[in-house]
Amino acid sequence: MLTMVVDFALFPVFALVIPVLIADHYPGQTWVLSIVESAFAVGMILGSAVLARKSNASLGRRRTVLGGFAALGAGFVGTGLVFSATGPGMPVAFTAGGSVLLMLSGAGLCMVTINTGTVRLLATPSAYRNRMVAAASLLSGLVMPLGSISSGLISRASGERWALLILGGAICACAAIAARDKAITRFLDMPDEQLDDAYLREFPHAFDAPATRMEKAAQA
Repeated sequence: MLTMVVDFALFPVFALVIPVLIADHYPGQTWVLSIVESAFAVGMILGSAVLARKSNASLGRRRTVLGGFAALGAGFVGTGLVFSATGPGMPVAFTAGGSVLLMLSGAGLCMVTINTGTVRLLATPSAYRNRMVAAASLLSGLVMPLGSISSGLISRASGERWALLILGGAICACAAIAARDKAITRFLDMPDEQLDDAYLREFPHAFDAPATRMEKAAQA
């Protein structure tokens, strides 16, 4: 569900909100879009190659994920605030500030996805991993168009700045929710060697398929 919220907010930011903001307020200056979106990609590279590993080693997986949620959302909120502070007449200032903040968002995204993906794969029984990954992908794909519609309505009613603030705030709320969820924090705190089939140990009935139950009944 937290992944769904991230995809709900992440997809429209780069597919709709930022391109429309730049087209409306910096017309003809497409270099602004190129730089800020490239900064997000650079943040993802840094997050996946360096920051996630170092943060896991020093802070642990749980704190890394919570910090990643916060960094991703704060980057979007900060980009909206930078636009409010610089205005449409200062493309260089917006590009400089927005690039730094979106780089932070990109790093935060990888800090979240690398760790949650690892936990999901290791903790799920091997016979169910394809279904687990497919279910997560399906649910995330379903919310993307909803995010685009919602962000479009917000942008039309209040402007792209508010769309960035609201979407970023929703992601920051994920950090608070994840920090208070005992199941999430317990699995994130487990070392890799203890994660193997951890979902099966914690929730055995969730993986007790009908066919398996029938076989057990027949054997009894």
